[in-house]
Amino acid sequence: YLYEGMTRIAESNAPLFRTGMNSIASVDVEVPKNASGVLYCVGGTSGGFSVYMDQGYLYAEYMSTLLYRYIAKSSAPLTAGNAKIEIKLQFETKPVIAPANLTMSVNGTVMASMIVEKSIRVAFDASETFDVGMDLGSPVSLLYQARSPFKFSGKINQLHVKYINGTSSASAIAVVI
Repeated sequence: YLYEGMTRIAESNAPLFRTGMNSIASVDVEVPKNASGVLYCVGGTSGGFSVYMDQGYLYAEYMSTLLYRYIAKSSAPLTAGNAKIEIKLQFETKPVIAPANLTMSVNGTVMASMIVEKSIRVAFDASETFDVGMDLGSPVSLLYQARSPFKFSGKINQLHVKYINGTSSASAIAVVI
């Protein structure tokens, strides 16, 4: 699927970041100095997944049912220039609400990783959407809530989400902004 200028896309029509949906998201991005803003997100305050930058640091935040919040932060700020960011989300196969390993890489170097102990099984939030370049609706992260919609200060050239091994759907979604 190819979408341009994606915002307010229903979760049912967007990439899935929930139990059983293993994925690698690749973002081709032009990073300014001290880059800030959302690269992509789905859901909202009651549950969601957001990948964003703040003062040059890369973050991935997974929020499950208002109760469980998991945040990974890069060990150092990204340098200005073109970067390829990869976010790999791989769920365990057995539990109904499976834990997942999340890894953030920039230009092939792992910058951070974390374990999401309690993931979402069906949908993050029926009234929220998938956005690229900002977080419309209620914000996924409390860290940027006061700065909503937290529009990305750089340029997103492309977002490509690919479902990987063990996923029931072998489709891929590419986004060109």
